[in-house]
Order: sequence, then C-alpha cells, then structure tokens
Amino acid sequence: MKLQAVLFDMDGLLLDTERLHIKCWEEKIKRDNKQMDIEGFKSTVCGSGGETRLVLKKIYGEDADFDLLMAEKNKIFKRYIDEKGILIKPGAIELLDFLDKKAIRKFVVTSTYEERAHLFLKRAGLFERFEDIIAGASYKKGKPAPDLYNEALEKGNLNKERCIALEDSVNGIRACEAAQINVIAIPDMQELSHISSPYLIGRMESLFSVKDYIANT
Repeated sequence: MKLQAVLFDMDGLLLDTERLHIKCWEEKIKRDNKQMDIEGFKSTVCGSGGETRLVLKKIYGEDADFDLLMAEKNKIFKRYIDEKGILIKPGAIELLDFLDKKAIRKFVVTSTYEERAHLFLKRAGLFERFEDIIAGASYKKGKPAPDLYNEALEKGNLNKERCIALEDSVNGIRACEAAQINVIAIPDMQELSHISSPYLIGRMESLFSVKDYIANT
C-alpha cells in the first residue's frame, strides 16, 4: 500500500529545541541562585506542563509562580532564537526533499501551541514545507491523547493505514498508539529503548534513516 503521508512531531524531532529549552531553564535558575535539576527537566521537555510545574516546585517551593517563571524563561528562549535562529535536526531537509519528490504529503503534529509552533517553523524556514500544522491549544488535549493525530487525519482526509508518524518521546508514541497510527521512534532527549507498542514499527537514529526506510518499503 503506497504511503500517503508522514506526520512529523516538531520539538526534538524536526527542530533541535528541547536542548535549548533546558539551556534556557539553566540560565534562568542560575540567575535566581537556585540548583538546576537537569534530569528533571529532561523529562519535562518531552512531557506536559504539569510535569514542569512539579520540577519547578521542587526548585522554587510550593508557592512558585509557574506562569511568571515560564514567561521569564520564554524571554530567554526568544533572545536565543532571535540571535542564533533554530537548529534543524540532521536529515530533516533531505527527508522533506525526498517526500516531495515522491509526492508524499507532510504534516506537523505538535502539542506546542499554534503561535509558538508557527514561529519556530518559520524561523527554521520550514513552515511552507508542510501541508498543514496541527498544533496544541488550551482547549485541546495534547499528547499522549490521540486528539491531535485524529485532527490531522480528519483535516487531511487521510487513511491512517497509509500514514507513518515520527516521534521522539514516550507521550508521542502513546498518542500514535491511541490514534492507531504506525510510528517510528527517533530518540532525542528521552530514552525510548524500553517502549513497546503494536504501532511502533521501528527505532532509528536519525531522519536520514527514515528516508532510507521509506525508500526501501
């Protein structure tokens, strides 16, 4: 069955933003003379806002103003991308070019809120490479819920059996499983060797390997 579409996660999969988020938290926490929890933040960049709140409470105390801390971290993040741009993950351009040649449709499916997702993709020069950007919002359930993937299937009028998703996190893989979409894991900040799912069809080192996989199937 011919592949119809590839559904890309964004942070840590297309864009090398997860390490930058940790770097920005490190700068913010150092300014405040607090002790950075590197391992804690590694789990939060692939997780949810609730997980981030728990780590920040351990660092700043139970009365920490989460919204203020996030706003201050995001200012640091914006400064970095204004100065240096956003790094694209190895193999991303080559994979996108290959999919274009094969007339395989391309979508981004991310829990990141729409305004930031669009900003990041535009800064990276990738926004126009995708047919649609399915992004998070305050009224949507993010990954591991299947809602964002189901939205992509509906908006694109896609046959899920002819789609492959690309994910770098446990939550992303669980979202694909819930939506019954085959997924390839490309680990970034999170260890994925322990994850199993009937919809997990491969673990690969980079997007270069995904290109080769699609070319040979």
